[in-house]
Amino acid sequence: IRLSLVGSEMCIRDRPDSVSISAGRLDRSGDGTYLLSFELHNRAPYQQDLPHVELSLLDAAGEAVVRRRLAPSDLPGAPARLQAGSNWKAELSLALDPSAVPDAGTGVVGYRLRLFQPGN
Repeated sequence: IRLSLVGSEMCIRDRPDSVSISAGRLDRSGDGTYLLSFELHNRAPYQQDLPHVELSLLDAAGEAVVRRRLAPSDLPGAPARLQAGSNWKAELSLALDPSAVPDAGTGVVGYRLRLFQPGN
């Protein structure tokens, strides 16, 4: 939590655990790119910075074989801040280096999305 003093009031600036991901989806297209979509929900009663997102592609054992970290600036149309109680839907196309993905992507059977703030 970051706090700041504004005038004579103490304001809570960010509480990353109040932002969650819902409705995530990852689809692989025929050309080897992936279409990632997800929705962020700010449950806090105040606006917050958009968090960073980590996408992990998983093998059959649930182990990450590829990780990609996305800053808010990597998300097309992303707002600078999530308004209190609001949702925001992200959709983007990702091209991954085929040599970084086992068996040209056939070894990928799932994915995981995680929110984080750099330095946390």
